[in-house]
Amino acid sequence: QSTWGENDWEKYLIDKAIDQMNDILDFRLLMFKSDKEEKRNDLITQFVNDIGKTLVMGLIGYLKEEGSNGFFAGNKITIADLYFVAIYEYIKEYPSLNNLVPECTVFYEKILKTSPNVANWIKIRPVTPV
Repeated sequence: QSTWGENDWEKYLIDKAIDQMNDILDFRLLMFKSDKEEKRNDLITQFVNDIGKTLVMGLIGYLKEEGSNGFFAGNKITIADLYFVAIYEYIKEYPSLNNLVPECTVFYEKILKTSPNVANWIKIRPVTPV
């Protein structure tokens, strides 16, 4: 059993979800690296109201359209699902975005419930700003 998918189709679904999450992370890094507060605030607004909202809703769409048994690919946790746990930490920093897409919280909690090791790591890991 591979966290990277059992066949080419699952690997494609995983790649698609990870690419979408990379777009979220790229924009997050752009916000974080901005040296001017006004620009950072503009980027945050753009993320919450437009770009981030579109990307996050797209991820949830992948779960609804392509995902099997509530995961991004197949019937067990893959690397895409684990990556979502990390990305969700950024999403929940923006309550207005998180509240727009409540399925994110449901999916995050499902992953933690499905994998006690991941849930434990979330509790004990070091907190970092990025």
